[in-house]
Amino acid sequence: MIEKAIRFAIIGSLALLLLLSELFASDPTKVSEWIEQLGHPSTGVRVQAAAKLAEIGKLGSLADNSLEPLSKCLHDPNNNVRLYASFALGRIEADKERSVSLLIPLLVDPDEHVRYSAEWSISEIARSVSVQKLSEEKSRGLLGVFKSAENQISRNAFQERHVLTIKLAREILENHCKKLVEMPPKIEQRPALD
Repeated sequence: MIEKAIRFAIIGSLALLLLLSELFASDPTKVSEWIEQLGHPSTGVRVQAAAKLAEIGKLGSLADNSLEPLSKCLHDPNNNVRLYASFALGRIEADKERSVSLLIPLLVDPDEHVRYSAEWSISEIARSVSVQKLSEEKSRGLLGVFKSAENQISRNAFQERHVLTIKLAREILENHCKKLVEMPPKIEQRPALD
């Protein structure tokens, strides 16, 4: 019971830090250090590094560099490392298809907080996808991972709004792919030769 209260307090304080972090620009050198610390032997350092990445949010060009270290953290034996690593994936705006693919296995994690964090992160990624224009290849790849995530989450979702957000993103991607198939190919007009 006390452990749950502590975790909720940590999550609440992280949410406050997330709001404050929007006010400050990230130092790329510091971000690179935090990404490197995801592989540190100390559990506390790994938790702090993942929490810092989640706090920063959009990592820009460094986002994809953090995917491999975060992926390893998702398999960490420590619940808090998995929790913050999954939370970070929902915030850093790295490759969306890969991020969702990495999060799906956590939807059945033994720890309910890790499961909720993965669900929330997939929902956030889905929300961001629903307002972007994507290529046909990206749309089809995301469509597959969102279908898989939707099936997994709908079985035991923490919040129905997460399921609805993912379902909406899937439907938008399906319509987008359908329109791409229905569009006639562009015919290149060449200038007339005199």
